[in-house]
Amino acid sequence: QTNKNDLKEAYCSICECVLRAHHGDLIQHAKTIKHITKRNSFLQPKLKSFGIHSDSYESKKNDIKLSVHIAAHSAINSIDHLGEILTSTGKGSIFEKTRLHRTKCSKIILNVVSPTLLEDIVADIGENRYSLIVDESTDVSITKYMAYCVRYYSKNLKSITTEFLGLVMIERATAIDLRDGTLDFLKTIQLKPEKIIGLGVDGASNLCGRHNSLYTLLKEISPKLQLIKCICHSLNLCSSKAAEILPAHIEYMLRESVSWFSHSTLRKIEYSRLYKTINGDGSQQKQLVKLCATRWLAFHNCIKVVVDQWLELQTCFKLASISKKEKCHTARTLSEMYNDENLLYFVFLKPILREITNVNIQFQANNADHTKTYGELKMLLLSIAKRIIKPIFLRNDEFSAVSKTLQNPLAFLPLEAIDYGHSFQILAEKNTIQKNALHQIKERCLHYMTSICHELVKRLPHNISIIEKLKYFSPLLVLSSTPPKFSDLPLELAEDNVDIETLEIQWRKLITLKYSDICSTNIPIEEKDTSQFWVDVLSITNNSKEQIFNELAVFVLSMLSLPISNAVVERVFSIMNAVKSKARNRMHMAMLEAIMRIRLHLSSHKICCTMFNPTANMIHKFNAKMYDKKVYNLNDDLVTEADSDDPLNTLNEVLQHLSNVENGQDE
Repeated sequence: QTNKNDLKEAYCSICECVLRAHHGDLIQHAKTIKHITKRNSFLQPKLKSFGIHSDSYESKKNDIKLSVHIAAHSAINSIDHLGEILTSTGKGSIFEKTRLHRTKCSKIILNVVSPTLLEDIVADIGENRYSLIVDESTDVSITKYMAYCVRYYSKNLKSITTEFLGLVMIERATAIDLRDGTLDFLKTIQLKPEKIIGLGVDGASNLCGRHNSLYTLLKEISPKLQLIKCICHSLNLCSSKAAEILPAHIEYMLRESVSWFSHSTLRKIEYSRLYKTINGDGSQQKQLVKLCATRWLAFHNCIKVVVDQWLELQTCFKLASISKKEKCHTARTLSEMYNDENLLYFVFLKPILREITNVNIQFQANNADHTKTYGELKMLLLSIAKRIIKPIFLRNDEFSAVSKTLQNPLAFLPLEAIDYGHSFQILAEKNTIQKNALHQIKERCLHYMTSICHELVKRLPHNISIIEKLKYFSPLLVLSSTPPKFSDLPLELAEDNVDIETLEIQWRKLITLKYSDICSTNIPIEEKDTSQFWVDVLSITNNSKEQIFNELAVFVLSMLSLPISNAVVERVFSIMNAVKSKARNRMHMAMLEAIMRIRLHLSSHKICCTMFNPTANMIHKFNAKMYDKKVYNLNDDLVTEADSDDPLNTLNEVLQHLSNVENGQDE
């Protein structure tokens, strides 16, 4: 550079010396050892990555798959050890460069995989109608949540599917609070509440009450919203309510028979020896089932095991009652209860509860068929009613006709003509029970079956007439020689912008086709699932590749997306309790929701973490922005890192608050 004192001289800022401003002198000075040494000391090494490591596509893909595995099967802390093992044992492979620990893994789960899965669900729903299945529960940290699942026709999967949407923390479970929380949640994930066609609930008054409930408030937004009470809950309540007619000691026997062995290993061993002595060494003893009020299927299984082991249990308690070693009042009481009178009750209950359990299981299935499940429910009601009601009064098999018949005392069969079951009849004919006692047992059994019928009719959905119309979408009826009339379809649920005339034209065209024109004949029409049949109808095109039955098929598939039961939400809470256990009770809601979403996604798609493939959107979200910290307070209000960590911001807030107090603007 030029010397400040003399414009004719040059100055070297590196060597800090004055030079003659000639070209030759400058070149000669630049080659000197002094200048070169000092110049090199000022040079900085060239930065290639600027401190940022860019992962390759395969590396990102592997990290996402490992994170999904951790979310599905174990605690996040385990990735610290798994990552090191993969690095040390994967020499020469892509795992040698694995750099995945709990911080990175948790951010992938929270900010990459989970939001992508939710975005895919919302995009798949699009403008189509959908059903919400909701329920509320409390986790191990006494935090109350509202869980939301959605049932809709998936264009990507080409089937009706049920997916987990998310959790919402609630303070009060009033109808208005639940409505506000639901609308805010749907707005956040960008789903339109006016597109809700069905609401699945468990029967709680704040969810499905007639006057002020979540259902009535949402119906103001979506006028054609249909309420579907959980049949599984209803069947359980029906059997529980009817059981009050039976002697109280029946339930006492079931509970205490299990409790007798539950706290003593020696009693279990002695009973096992007694069982093998009676039945032989090759016999396999069945485990007694614990009776639980919150489990829908426990009552039947408990009775079945007790009846199958009646002789063994009777002998066991008889020996325990006379044993000087035991001296137990419970053993003496149970020994007296294991008699033929109580066995008659169990033999009577076993087939009835089996029927109820089988129907319950059908409603719990994720892929249950609307056109068949309610038919099974009607068959259950009629099969019990025909055992106690004269045939002349049951010519009409509609639900309403059965309800009116139950109110008529003249419709019931005489006590001796009632069908109590084959096993009941064989045991009663052995004359081991006194006539008065047998008469009393028959009366109670009659009242039990009557109560079951009353409860079933009373707990049927109020819109059962609309739900029953779904049976007309069955391929057996649609393609039969006498197909349903167009007016028989649930047209009252069609959207206002739907052209009914177009639906009618397409319906008349459809009933002229044969089954082979629509579906593959590999699956018989009797075994064809109704929803898959209508997916095949939707895919039929003309010469111009236009879908011939688009409007009709979309309407029917939206009807078939109505909820079946609340079993899917109960499974959500089961997974919630498994994820947020006593050992992990400090997990905040965002991480809990993310892990649950991954597990339920794998379950609904019937895949394991080994078959999970990251999408392009997940790879795109896998960048430095996923490390943006989010701090959640006790109410899960989002607080940025600057707001929570910067003391200056906190001090300014405090000073502003004190200033407002002095000015009377704040309290």
